[in-house]
Amino acid sequence: MMVCWFVSVAFVHAAAAEKVSWVKRTFGELTWDEVKVAATTPREVCLYVRHRISPVDDVSNRWPTGKEAWDKKSGDCRSFASCVVALCQEMGLEAEVRVLYPKGAWEGHAIVTGSWKGQLWMASNGWYQAIKSVEAGERDIARQMGWGQRQLITSTREEMESGKVRPPVALRVYGAM
Repeated sequence: MMVCWFVSVAFVHAAAAEKVSWVKRTFGELTWDEVKVAATTPREVCLYVRHRISPVDDVSNRWPTGKEAWDKKSGDCRSFASCVVALCQEMGLEAEVRVLYPKGAWEGHAIVTGSWKGQLWMASNGWYQAIKSVEAGERDIARQMGWGQRQLITSTREEMESGKVRPPVALRVYGAM
């Protein structure tokens, strides 16, 4: 009788934990650490980030950490990119921030690119997209931004922060992909 009680209690706790996990994943807000456990692909990371962060313009030119942007729940393309990259890297997934802007422009856009299981991908404002090449993804962003055929400048976040590349004055949230 005593063994059955322990087994049934363990079963109830396991079932409750699974149910809470599914409900929270489906309808609730996951914590930063829970996303690292729940997400297994860059696409899933993007989905969680896109549902967590509300897009707003931010002309501060400050790059938040991924965790700061996650906790704030709002931000511009830098916030989305910082979150996606930080979560992916903490999970061991390849990802890097790229900043795009037309030559001479004062505004640009931050995206994330990476590779997963041999497939290149990018994320813009948390929207995941499989791409054939990074250059093709950048051209797609330029088209969406209305930049036409202007010469596109591409740099990494690290290049901009180190001063190697002149950043645009502002990075803004533009239409989702």
